[in-house]
Amino acid sequence: MLDVYTIRSELGTVNDRTITLLGDLKNGRTVHSLVTLLCHYSVRLNFVAPAALSMPASVVSAARKAGIPVTITESLEDVLADTDVLYVTRVQKERFESEAEWNQVKDSYRVDHAVLSRAKEDMIVMHPLPRVNGARLSGV
Repeated sequence: MLDVYTIRSELGTVNDRTITLLGDLKNGRTVHSLVTLLCHYSVRLNFVAPAALSMPASVVSAARKAGIPVTITESLEDVLADTDVLYVTRVQKERFESEAEWNQVKDSYRVDHAVLSRAKEDMIVMHPLPRVNGARLSGV
């Protein structure tokens, strides 16, 4: 609920916003519960993750069943220009069976000044912490 409060506080409303969830969407409990809550609002959701870490089908299905438009992509660039809230999650090393698997995806996304320069001026970036490899906020 704090995430929704933050969106409302920063942007004035949650309704009619495009919220992009980026990173490890498969294992991230925060994004699963956030999507459940956002289904009570009039929002658009973008799920950006490597195929191995994509949002579970059950979460996607629940959002669509609630009438929420959902876009699924591996490219942040596909949805960045329309994003009001960029919710960045880390890739959790402990979720992988081998270090080799983790190394394949740990640096999939990097949010830095170059990325932010292509975003809406009033877009907010949120992160449930901790910030480690994977989805990093560099110099922000």
